[in-house]
Amino acid sequence: MTTMEIDGIPVEVEVPDRLDDLPNLPTALLVFGIGAVHEPLDAQGLTYAAAVAVTHPAAPVRVTVADDRTFFQLSCAAAELPGHLGPLCAAISAAYQRPVRAQTPPTGHPKSTTASLLGHRIRGAAPDRWPDVDLSLFSPEEIERHLRTHFTAGNARLLLTVPVPPGLRLALPPGPPTTPAPLIATPGTWWYADDVYGPGLSIVVTREGIDARLLLEVLGERVERGLAATGQDFRAMTLMRVVGDEQIVCTLDLQDRAYTEGHHQLAAEALWIEARRLADLGPAPGEVRQLDDVDPQLALEAYRQALRDTALVVVPRGVQPRLTDLREVSCWTRSVMGPTGQELKPPLLKRTSTTDRLFVTADTVTVLGKDGAEHTTRATDLLVVTDDDQLWLCDAAHHCAIEVSAFRHHRDRLGQLVSPRRRRTMVTDRRFG
Repeated sequence: MTTMEIDGIPVEVEVPDRLDDLPNLPTALLVFGIGAVHEPLDAQGLTYAAAVAVTHPAAPVRVTVADDRTFFQLSCAAAELPGHLGPLCAAISAAYQRPVRAQTPPTGHPKSTTASLLGHRIRGAAPDRWPDVDLSLFSPEEIERHLRTHFTAGNARLLLTVPVPPGLRLALPPGPPTTPAPLIATPGTWWYADDVYGPGLSIVVTREGIDARLLLEVLGERVERGLAATGQDFRAMTLMRVVGDEQIVCTLDLQDRAYTEGHHQLAAEALWIEARRLADLGPAPGEVRQLDDVDPQLALEAYRQALRDTALVVVPRGVQPRLTDLREVSCWTRSVMGPTGQELKPPLLKRTSTTDRLFVTADTVTVLGKDGAEHTTRATDLLVVTDDDQLWLCDAAHHCAIEVSAFRHHRDRLGQLVSPRRRRTMVTDRRFG
């Protein structure tokens, strides 16, 4: 790899030996140190809006907003790079804005198991769960301010997979690196219920203990096999999320391919039993994926420590699993008096013995479950999320979601409790993740 600077911007050049083996490799990545986790709740999607606003629709540029950075990915011949990067940098420098389409890009889903785990572990960071703000609600002045603050030379770097072409310039506006408040994973072990697709587990490791992820893969395979033996069809998905400079959150999400909610208690209990058994006894010979630079014993020790100190389990709402040595933490309460306010009723055809009850005041919304437990969300923490036929009440303070689709005809009444930026619309239904 070769490193250099062009117009004060760090450039890394790494040309693969055989491009034929990597047909989809981008030619260049212009990277800025601003991402989704840096956006306030009412500005979710602003970084994407700003990036799209300076991108010519005919240019071979793809915009991706990740957790902590934004990529302009260019796929073109090396000789064409100056003709695309130059105008892009000029548009950023001038904060030139093309019209931003009103619809938001595909984003997270309130029922995402992984996003629920991440949001409970990393307080204040929920880009994977709440849909973005409708991009048309961001003013040109707001987008320009975001561009001038974060899309600067001091906050940029360029990655190339081709030699630097002649005449390449990166005339970005001056400015310091973005230094947002650091994200910190909250410590502790507990389990909780949320309106998610299926059970899941997360642990927190350091960079030195990152190989614990291999044990999480083993755990997922064991649970899959065990549940399959009882006739249950679950798929285990693992994910890593870097938090700050040292911490990494590793998640395991059990996805029920048969959509049989009644089996979630069995799956959650099997997940926790196998997680503890793996920590106690270690993996069987050949179970851990072999990597050249991995010490299996160190990986096991990192997994044991993380499970002991940071295990977090989520189950779908209504599931009451038996999880040894894990305490339950719930944002649902019980009261003698019950909820106050106007009761909103579902249509007669949607009323069943299991339907929640819904109460609204000027500044709160309360869901009363069939078991007598209630959940109250302040209007200042509320998001109202809809798609074609579903409705969720999301609590940004608790980082939880409650599906209340039986009350969907009351969405306008519920929407009156929040600002337009807190009324979110699903763009795509990510069933898994």
